[in-house]
Amino acid sequence: MRHRVAFIDVGKEEVRVEEIEKEDIVGPIDWGLYCHLELYKSYQYPPYDEHNVLCFGMGKLAGGVIPGTHRLIGVFRSPLWGGIYFSTVGGAAYPLRYVGFEFGVVEGRAKEPTIVILKGLKDKGLEYRFEHIGMNELMKVYREYKGWEGVFALYRYLLDKYRDVYKKNSGFMNFRMLVVGPAAVNTNMGGIFSATIRNGEIDVGSEGWMARGGGGSVLFRAHGVVAIIYGGDNDWRKFEKADLRSPDVVNDLFKKFLGVPMGQAAFKATEKYRFSPSVGTGGTFGVNYATLKEKSIMFNWKSVFLTKEERKELYDKLIKGHYLKQFNDEIIANKSFKTCGEPCPGVCKKVWEKYKKDYEVYTAAGTICGIFDQRAAERAVHAIDSMGFDAIEFGTLAGWILECLEKGLLKPEEVGARERPRLNPKEFKIEDSFINAEIVEILAKKVAFAEGEVPRILGEGMRRAARKLDEMFSERVKN
Repeated sequence: MRHRVAFIDVGKEEVRVEEIEKEDIVGPIDWGLYCHLELYKSYQYPPYDEHNVLCFGMGKLAGGVIPGTHRLIGVFRSPLWGGIYFSTVGGAAYPLRYVGFEFGVVEGRAKEPTIVILKGLKDKGLEYRFEHIGMNELMKVYREYKGWEGVFALYRYLLDKYRDVYKKNSGFMNFRMLVVGPAAVNTNMGGIFSATIRNGEIDVGSEGWMARGGGGSVLFRAHGVVAIIYGGDNDWRKFEKADLRSPDVVNDLFKKFLGVPMGQAAFKATEKYRFSPSVGTGGTFGVNYATLKEKSIMFNWKSVFLTKEERKELYDKLIKGHYLKQFNDEIIANKSFKTCGEPCPGVCKKVWEKYKKDYEVYTAAGTICGIFDQRAAERAVHAIDSMGFDAIEFGTLAGWILECLEKGLLKPEEVGARERPRLNPKEFKIEDSFINAEIVEILAKKVAFAEGEVPRILGEGMRRAARKLDEMFSERVKN
């Protein structure tokens, strides 16, 4: 198959677009594997060598009207585990369709923190430039910009500075950004954040992460890139056999193979993510908790040692009676739903004010950390997200550290906390959620900015940190 590929060399500050024809490459995962195993042979180098390229791209259905086909896919070697890793973010390929290529690869290493700007124009092709931000200025923005911190601050800073690059007539071209936070600068757990931009402004709640595996850390520590801004008006992709940009053509295809029009098929397939009548809630948070019941994970997995009756009592009191109830009352009842940025009947983003609620994150940095209140969980999750962490990875790490603090394996002052957490299932009260959330918030910022010996070690990830802390505090763990 023929593919249009952009090689983004941040060391030489140049972008070259090439046509590549390889029958065994179909989509962006194939492309990423080809790059790592054959083109760059990244397995021969450490994870933060420039040979650990960050590959990204969209699938062959992107550019059409089928919902869910504009997921941006990244491929890299994970600094946490060393192997090839795939991570994705919903909707982020929607603006990529207008840039002029389907696959990209970030190669080389920038001398200073770099912002890559890509703009596809239907009459001129691809325009690009490389901008820079000093480390002092970057850290200043991370600390605070217009009342926001971390990735949320940097996103707004860059939007204010480069929004007009994509201005067209009285509006804006379709564009978006991929940015990293301080977690990418100082840890192995940095994710890549992206939010939908509508009419030149951030659509709060319509956001996502290419976070799993530490791709943000690779982008910054292997290549020196803090952001990629991309978009344009070059709707270049053509569908030769069937015009997937035509709703009529796509509907005929769906009727032929599925027996129903596209909209009906998509509506049925996304029921869980929108609203499931069978359980009376929606989204991963609502449906998963409503169906897991007493199997829900709590208190850094301590719940697995409880009897079924004990777990059911905790579930009924803490989750069904409060955590899930808040979610249903505030979000589901008010239908506070958004998409990831592409037209889709799934409206999977469940949003309360500025907070997007997902099961995975609000479990890792919620119930696993002994947090069963939405306000407390918002505090913990927002701090983790702001710092640019993979919130699932960091949330589970935080749960482990909370139990270490509870058992005396670590002291509160060693991680910047003021007190010990509340993790005893038999004594736990809803209000204890706020004590635990405060510790998670402090921990996230300490680790992201590498403030203190223990937080710096934790930034390497759970496996390496566990080994180092075993040695560091051998007297505490010998029994």
